[in-house]
Amino acid sequence: MNGKKLVGKAEMVTRAIRAVNYYPEKRVVSGLGLDAVVWINGREFLNFASNSYLSLHNHPKVVEAAMAAMRQFGFGTGGSRVTSGTQSPHVELERRIAQFKGRESAVVFSTGYNTNVGVLSAMVGVTLRGVEIMLSLDSNAQIHVFSDALNHASIIDGLHLAHGFNRTLKVSKYPHRNMQELETLLSASTAEYKVIVTDGVFSLHGRIAPIDCIVELAQRYGAEVYIDDAHGTGVLGEHGRGTAEHFGLEDRIAFPIGTLSKALGGAGGYLAGSQDLCDYLRVSSRSYMFQTAMPASIAAGLVSAFDVIEDEPHRRTELAANAAWFREELVRLGFDTFDSQTQIVPVRFFDEQKAKIAAARLEEAGIFAPPYYYPAVAPDEAEVRLNLVYGHTRDHLTQVLEVLERAGRETGVFNRVA
Repeated sequence: MNGKKLVGKAEMVTRAIRAVNYYPEKRVVSGLGLDAVVWINGREFLNFASNSYLSLHNHPKVVEAAMAAMRQFGFGTGGSRVTSGTQSPHVELERRIAQFKGRESAVVFSTGYNTNVGVLSAMVGVTLRGVEIMLSLDSNAQIHVFSDALNHASIIDGLHLAHGFNRTLKVSKYPHRNMQELETLLSASTAEYKVIVTDGVFSLHGRIAPIDCIVELAQRYGAEVYIDDAHGTGVLGEHGRGTAEHFGLEDRIAFPIGTLSKALGGAGGYLAGSQDLCDYLRVSSRSYMFQTAMPASIAAGLVSAFDVIEDEPHRRTELAANAAWFREELVRLGFDTFDSQTQIVPVRFFDEQKAKIAAARLEEAGIFAPPYYYPAVAPDEAEVRLNLVYGHTRDHLTQVLEVLERAGRETGVFNRVA
């Protein structure tokens, strides 16, 4: 008997996606210039697609630290963190993160994605019940997680994985940044353990989570707070410690998660916390235990990146000032920027074709800023997202504004906004 083939099914789906022009067009980067410049297919572009918000990926101190570690430790690690993969730069990076965040310890993962998947599944799903049973701590107390509707895919996947191994886990999704609905869900929950999970900065809209309200609700209803601060770390707060510092509430966050691939300019992610919490994750998180450790060169470069964040605060302040001016100018022209509050500045073009036209006009002018459309965003929220980084000048931003204004008139967007 011949069964149907999944490979054939996948190939058919791919052809269907290409036929309706939904397969994402990728640009192959052939080189990086200084700060805000990228080379694509031999042509120089102003780069508004990068997450390296402080331009630390090519900072001389960071690059030299990474190169020195590569000369000492080689190209790869050859093992997971729990076998042969832990090297001295990993230990130093975790110490440096703990110092930066004002916590006792930190645990580093090879990717930011694996951080959320690993922490959430270990804390509320995969391993928690197994460890409890193994140690005769058989607790059936229910855990209830409250997750913002626009949280990152890694949070969604982490919660799906957790629920697959812990059927007593309950997950409720509340409307994006809607504190009234969150309170309604919290007040109705009878679970012994409650956790509110949110992005610190939402990556496709540039909005900041209302951490002050979330913390207040958490205290009122006996919940803990989990923040994925991928796009806030290094950028927000007086010292760049992220969204919680921005609100002055760092000591009220039970699970401070950060990413090392955005403002830090490298790769990886972390949780900062008590020694016991971090040690628990080292023996219970699958994505920590069973993945090859990040190269020592990346870990060493990241240690230096934390030093630069503290030693060169002008990078953060100049970026914030440019982002505020740019957002104001876009609104003045008549664009909808989704109430962005950060260096992530989306410009709404409503439908896919108009967003693609705007991105094409920018590319013709030597500006790289890809469009985003359904399913990345809602069907009527197609946008061109502009990520500002340290190194963008007012002249650069003025060039973008001029092109976008022409694209707005060409596509009739200003009529829609009005």
